[in-house]
Amino acid sequence: MSMDNKEQQKLEQIDDAIFFPIISTGVRRSVINVISNNPELDDIELRIKIGESIVEYFDSSIGIGKMGILLCSIGCFSNPRTVLEDYKKKYLEYYKTCPLPLVNTKKTLRKIATIEKELNRKIDEILKDERKLIGYCHLYWETKKKILLEDYGITWYSPAECNPDIIYD
Repeated sequence: MSMDNKEQQKLEQIDDAIFFPIISTGVRRSVINVISNNPELDDIELRIKIGESIVEYFDSSIGIGKMGILLCSIGCFSNPRTVLEDYKKKYLEYYKTCPLPLVNTKKTLRKIATIEKELNRKIDEILKDERKLIGYCHLYWETKKKILLEDYGITWYSPAECNPDIIYD
């Protein structure tokens, strides 16, 4: 059964307003968890695992029931299974080849936690004369990154590197 133009327009409108924020956040969270929990995997193995996590997200976290409710709540009566499968395909295709997000692994974060007090003292000492104005966070993260690499051999990614779509002051 094909969709009429009015129904298609509704779907396009809700894609940006409702579905994209909900779905992209959930998918991104799933992808980040896979990367963080599997630092030993190569790119191909990682992408396979990411694909599995995307399928799991769509089938379990959203599901046809929730998709149906979302569609009905905005007066769109498309087949929820079709809409869900279309979104799933779109994200599976995207993550086959897209650049994967930078993620600090749990192992890295545990290492940092063990040296956190000493690390903070070093950062504070280096930045003691800097004014904490707009943009200070970038200087802080740059300093933290440098100390972690040079003093501890730890590669760490700043929030700005991990979330390039967010603007930090």
